Amino acid sequence: MPYPKAKIYKQGGHFIAIPHTEQPHKERRKAVETENFVEDPPDETSATTVEIAPLPVEESKVRETGTNLQIELTESKTQAEMPKPKRGRTTTKRKLFDELYKTYYSEKKRTRRKLILQALLPYFRTADDAAIFVDKRLRQKQENFIARRIRMTRKASLTNFNYFVTFTYDNALHTEASFKKKLKKTLSNFAVRKGWRYIGVWERSPEKKRLHFHGMLYVP
Repeated sequence: MPYPKAKIYKQGGHFIAIPHTEQPHKERRKAVETENFVEDPPDETSATTVEIAPLPVEESKVRETGTNLQIELTESKTQAEMPKPKRGRTTTKRKLFDELYKTYYSEKKRTRRKLILQALLPYFRTADDAAIFVDKRLRQKQENFIARRIRMTRKASLTNFNYFVTFTYDNALHTEASFKKKLKKTLSNFAVRKGWRYIGVWERSPEKKRLHFHGMLYVP
């Protein structure tokens, strides 16, 4: 490899050299994204928390029978409900796609595409436009995943790991958020202070869905 022409860049604590290649390209223009109003799903618990007010009295008939009073109340018809303003937020189609992709990530590819396409159809003029947008974004997600995997493989190949570990937590001491924060901070401190190297992935167990961390460590 001609080292003087190699492209050298830094990833974390590593320097990586890439052979020089000729790939001329023009600067891409960023498309202006239009914002859309996304309505929030109805709150199912709101129906149980709202108290029903008593119906207004239309008329009362009072009859006197000796010393007793008998009052008969007739209920009026229910009034038409006033139209309520819609609750929602303003966002772009790309951000909405990312939210849906994260929601249906555990589904199979065909099912995931179908669910995302159904949710995005109201924001496009035709079904073909929606399908083109969804397919393009799914293809970009796949390309980004491949790029991250290549970058991870390059970094892992530069280190001779000597331990494979699995970290979990005790419910009496941590929550998911605190466990994740503490473990990341601890590994970062060991890497800076003692020269550790680590790489790993967060995972959930298939049955209990409990969060844990699988990793490989280099401990000098």
